[in-house]
Amino acid sequence: MSTSHEELELSRLEEGELGEYRPLCVSAVVGLLLGLASPFSLIHPVLWFLPLAAVAVSGFALYRMANSDPMTGGLAARIGLGVGLLFAVWAPVRSFSYEALLRRDAQQYAGLWFSLLANGEPHKAYQLTVTPAERSPLDDTLWQSYRTRATQRQGLETYVQQPLVRTLVVLGKRAEVRLFDIQRAATDGRYDGADLVYAVSFEDQGTRKTFFVRVQLVRNLTGAEGPPQWRITHTDGGYKPIALGGRHDI
Repeated sequence: MSTSHEELELSRLEEGELGEYRPLCVSAVVGLLLGLASPFSLIHPVLWFLPLAAVAVSGFALYRMANSDPMTGGLAARIGLGVGLLFAVWAPVRSFSYEALLRRDAQQYAGLWFSLLANGEPHKAYQLTVTPAERSPLDDTLWQSYRTRATQRQGLETYVQQPLVRTLVVLGKRAEVRLFDIQRAATDGRYDGADLVYAVSFEDQGTRKTFFVRVQLVRNLTGAEGPPQWRITHTDGGYKPIALGGRHDI
């Protein structure tokens, strides 16, 4: 039986369509999805694996498509590779830059605390330890705040009795304060924290003496207490640094 002209054309059309069919590269799709998830790497270093995985999987997909039968998914693989490379660089740079700024800001705040005590202003230094929402301005109205707010007044009275505070006030500007070590400076996205160790040196009857002070600070980033502000949460005089055999007991 002879094949009709219509049947012959249909057969050729089906063969052409089958010849143009190319399977989808699953790796390309996975790489694209990992690339789209890469922005989460900005949240925490533990998620840095997302852009790295996007680069690895997308690169593998492109290699496979270039060295096997024709497959679709090249655009998806290139997008996954590009986005993955972007965040693989961006996330660490952003983290390290933020940590550097965190260290600088924490040192400035701790330096202000030492400066206020050296200038004989423990009533102002105490405010740096108060929760930002309850903190009074460091201006001429501060003493009025202590007179009218019993809680702050009692807090100040207890504060100035601390041996470290009294020592730094007595030493005044004779004390030479320098940063000795940064034991911790990190963020979890909600709070910034820093643990700084300072060496305080002074002359005592012709003899140079040095002791160490640890200053711990925290900064709330959630907005619960208004704009982020540092607060000194703990100070420890006579501290022995880790570098000199002390223990990190946080």
